Order: sequence, then C-alpha cells, then structure tokens
Amino acid sequence: MKKKILSLALATAVCVSVVACGDASTSSSSLSTTASTVNTAGTSGNTSGSIGSTTGTVITCNPSGTTQTTASTTSQIGVISPDVTYGEFDPVTVDLGGYAKLIFNPACCNITYKIEDGVGAKKNITLNIAMKKGYVFDGWSKSELNTKKERVGGPIANGATADSSEATYTYSVTKSKDTVIWANYSAEITYNPNGGTVAGGGETYTQKYSMVYYKCPNTLPEQGFFTRDGYTLVEYNTKADGSGKAVSLGSKMAIETMENATLYCIWEKQNDSADFETSSANGTLTITKYKGTSDNVVIPEKIDGKRVVGIAGGAFTGTEVKRVVLTKNISNVADGAFANCAKLESFVMFDNLVNISDDSFTGSSVKNLRVNAALNLYNNWTVSYAAPKMDRLIWAKANGKKVIAIYGGSGSLYGWDCEAIEEAFGGEYVVVNLGTNANATATMFFDCFADILTKDDVVLWAPEPGEWTFGSTAMGSMWGGNPKSWEINAAHYDIFRDMDISEYTKVFDSYASYASAHKNAQKKYDAFSESTSVHGDGIDNTTSNGGGYTYANEYERREKLFTDGTLDYIAELIGKLDANGVKVFHTYAAMDANGKSSIDSDYIKNTFEKVFENKFKGIEMISDIMDCFVPSTQIRDSAWHLTRDGAEARTAVVIEDLKEALGK
Repeated sequence: MKKKILSLALATAVCVSVVACGDASTSSSSLSTTASTVNTAGTSGNTSGSIGSTTGTVITCNPSGTTQTTASTTSQIGVISPDVTYGEFDPVTVDLGGYAKLIFNPACCNITYKIEDGVGAKKNITLNIAMKKGYVFDGWSKSELNTKKERVGGPIANGATADSSEATYTYSVTKSKDTVIWANYSAEITYNPNGGTVAGGGETYTQKYSMVYYKCPNTLPEQGFFTRDGYTLVEYNTKADGSGKAVSLGSKMAIETMENATLYCIWEKQNDSADFETSSANGTLTITKYKGTSDNVVIPEKIDGKRVVGIAGGAFTGTEVKRVVLTKNISNVADGAFANCAKLESFVMFDNLVNISDDSFTGSSVKNLRVNAALNLYNNWTVSYAAPKMDRLIWAKANGKKVIAIYGGSGSLYGWDCEAIEEAFGGEYVVVNLGTNANATATMFFDCFADILTKDDVVLWAPEPGEWTFGSTAMGSMWGGNPKSWEINAAHYDIFRDMDISEYTKVFDSYASYASAHKNAQKKYDAFSESTSVHGDGIDNTTSNGGGYTYANEYERREKLFTDGTLDYIAELIGKLDANGVKVFHTYAAMDANGKSSIDSDYIKNTFEKVFENKFKGIEMISDIMDCFVPSTQIRDSAWHLTRDGAEARTAVVIEDLKEALGK
C-alpha cells in the first residue's frame, strides 16, 4: 500500500537526487555527476548525477507519484529517475533523514539535496533546484512548530515569505521543529492587450501563478490590468481573433503545456450613451430605459463622465435584446429590469454585482450565463474544500486523460481515498473527488460532465439521499438562500458557460446570497488549504466523535422526487453521458454501522432501487447498501462524514465493486 511520507536514512554527506521522468530545461548544479538509475520496474539505466558508493536507503517514486523505499544496499547512489505512469503532476513529500520534509512537484522541477552534520544536534540540508520549461522559481520557504507547538509559515502562495530565492539553499534543522521545506514555483501567462493598453506600461503583461498545489492557472480578474476606452473586456482567448480557446476572467486556463502560454484580451465596444435614459444619485448613474435598436447591448462603463452602477426596474422590459453585457461598475440590477424580454438568451456579468434576483428576469428565459471575476477568490468553501476539484478535472481532460469523476455531498468530500483508486487501476484513470456539500446541486456537475467527459470516462455517483444530491435544479431554497453551488465553483465560473441555465431555478437568488458574503471574504487565487488533497479528498478528518447516527426514513421520504419531475433534467444528462460512452455508476454514501438496523433493506431493494433505475436510464447500481456501513469509530462529526481510516476502508470495498463493473 502506498505511503505518502517515508523515512530516508542517509549517511553523513550522502547526496540523493530526486527527479521526474523527462528532461529538465536546465541541469542540476554541482551536486551531481554520474550514477545508476532506479525505476519502478526495478530495472536500471544511466543518467547524470553522482556521489560514489555508500550504504543507505534509496528513494524512488511509486506509480502514484508519491515516494517509497527500496531495501538498504551498498551501491552508487545518485539521480533516481522512475518510470512514472500516473500521478506525474502531483506534489510529493520526501522525508529528509527525519530532520525535515521536502514538498515539491517533480513535473515542475528537478531537486537535488545533501544532508551533513551541523552544530550539535543540527543537520545542514542543502537543496538545489532546476526548473523545467514553462516554470519559474519563486524561492524556498518553510513551516515549523513554534514554542507553543503551533505550525507557522508554509508556502508562499499562502502568505509565507521566501527564506531564499537562490537556486541553492542550505538550512540548519533539528528534529524538534518538525520542519517542512517548500519549493515554490509559478507558471507564467503572457497577456496581449489586443487593441487595449497595459495599465502599467509595456506591450504585454506577464502574470505568475503558483503551481505548488494547482495544475491549471487561474486567469486575471478584472482589476484594471488592461484598459480600452469605450470597450469592455469580456473574456480572454488563445487567439487574437477570438477563435481559439476562450476563458472568462478569473476562470482556469486549461492547457497542455505552460510553455509560451499567451492569452489575448477580447473586447466588445460599448453602446452609445444616446441609447439610454438615466437617473443620477451620489455622482453615479442608473439606467432607467434602453431605447436603442441593437439586440446586443454592451452597457457603457461611464456616461458623461459618471459611472453607470445600476439597472432600474423596467429599464429593458419588453425589448428585443438577445444579449446583454454588464461592466464591473454595475452593482445593482433591480427586480423587473429585464422583464418580458422574450429573446434574451445571453447575460454577461461580473462577480462584484451584489444585488440581482430571479425577479430581475421575470418573463424572460436566459440560457447562457457568463460570469467574469472582478473580486479575488472566495475564502470559504472555495479555498478550503472546492478549488482543487475542477482544477484536476480540467487539467486531466485538457491532457487527454481518462477520468473517474466522483460526485456526492460532504459524504464524498470525506469519503474517498482517490490515490488508492488510481493505484488500484494501475494509472489508467486520473481520479478526482468532486464531492462537496449536500446543498450543491448535483445537476450542475452532471451538466459539466456531459460537456467535457468522453468515451470510457467514468462517473461514480455516491449521493446522500437529498433534494440537491439527487439532482434538483433549484440552485437555492424557496427563500433564495443556499449559495453552495456558487461558493463551490467560484474558482472556475466557466462551469456555467456551457450550461443552459433556463433548466435551473433560483440561479440569481442563490448568487445574490453568495455575492454579499464574497465581497467580505477574499483570498488570492493561488491560495490553498492543506485540509484538502490535490485529488479533492478532505484529509483533515482524523478523529472520530464516536458515531451513533441512524437513518430511518432517509430514502423513503425522497421517493417523491423521482416522480414529480424534479429530477427530469439530471436524468436527461445521465442519458446523454451514457450515449457518449461515459460509464455512470451509483454507489451508496457510507453510513454509520450504528444505524444499520434503521435502514429498511427490503424497501431499498424492492422499491427505491427500482424507482432509481427506472428514472435514471443508463446508470448502473454497483453496490449493495448493506455493504456501505462503517464502524462508528470511523465516523467523524456527521452521519455521512468518515475519518481518513474510514475513507480508506470504504474505498477498498468500492474499488472491488468498480473493478467488477468495469470488467477489470
């Protein structure tokens, strides 16, 4: 079984080099000469790097991209270049002789190090980094335990400062400080203003984005980096004429390689001010009437030098507009602003818009919604639990990988060991845990799956019984609350780009709940939480509260959802996935064994499963509900939340179900 962190016993002054497969853009420095290669199959080859013979433990990378040890042996130790078949773009943790841990991503860089005796009980660790093409070194940083045994410091992306920006870095450590050393590096995107100007000067603008944790860089939000009088920046594109890959401002850039990554600003000319009537208050303007003839309306940023900040009720009522583009200045769209606009299909807005509701579009049917970021990342569900999920999925499909996409509520967030699934299938699939919260609508994710998953990809659906986990298209509650669908996708608003939002309700009501909180809780885009793995697994769930949960009537009271039309659209999406060759499987969310007697197994087998399969054509139920229970000692703090031990045990069971379903 894999181990994420393994000890390395090294003799004094022994140097070991850790690299990924493939060539680096520059060679490592003087720490290496000539040595033999160890790969995962146990064969050897030649590469560069060197230090002579010694007795020690050789570090290799196992197929999951983490580290493992071979038996101690007397040999020439040097560069170790494993045959990485999967996990090759995931960070690894290397234990440096028990004195420090090193976290780095072999896909981005090569690192060599040596450990020598220091003063007293200290050891001197010397590291050298050589970046691969497309990546830029940002420096070394560390985290340690302070005198109160609190961990301080960390990666630069999370606010730590660099201890050194030099490629070669020596640090003295003791075991008592539990030191973690981070190699920090970024990808660079070059932006071409494409008819506009770079606010800070120059013909182009280059932005760095930390790749310590994420695989796909987020793009720049609209914060004045580029300007063009009379035009609105509506998106970026890989081609100047807009015919390439488009990405909304702030959303993730799906790329195959970071080399020569360039995006072009795509501008749209704003309508003439004569097309509008306005009212004035506090030095700003609100549009009260649209009287133009164009069916594509780009709201002016300013009229007569005053900022346009709102759209009044009735301003567009009954007009023939088909598409409306707001600017980042607009913070209020009143109820009835776009009432009875029978032809209105597309709406483009920025996420600093605070006041808007479904009633803003009464009698209209917007199908295409595009959201550009003007604010930084939402520092709640987005950063803590959700950001790595779409990041991994987008990266995998942009690079032609086969995917197992897992979806459920927080039972899935805390319920899976995705690395074990990747390992069990020998790297055939990239596994991503998209489980989040039971109040986010599953339909939105299945909408995304239907757009980007391809033949032989797998969806593993593990819903807790509930309105949204089963696929209600109401993105909010009857009161407009429940902003979870927005919070969870704030790092990649482009999930909405290909959705038909006319199939959903409470879209703008739930957005308004999210927007008001977002303005007051922001973090920079490359910040991340160490409580979630790069696979999307919640990994801070180590302690059980003892369980004691029951589940009486949990499934019975949801039966009506399958017959009242609530789940029609997700059923349609599942049929589309099946028709496209995507395998869709259902397993039950794990539950506390204490509640096993509260489940009516006859009802589940004879009624619920039949209702489920009748509704969702093209889905296969692969698990028995009576196999989904875990000991109460593996339940964390909810009827559906597992500890990590529970997640590993539950995953092992479902792996066998998956293998049987896939004929593996």
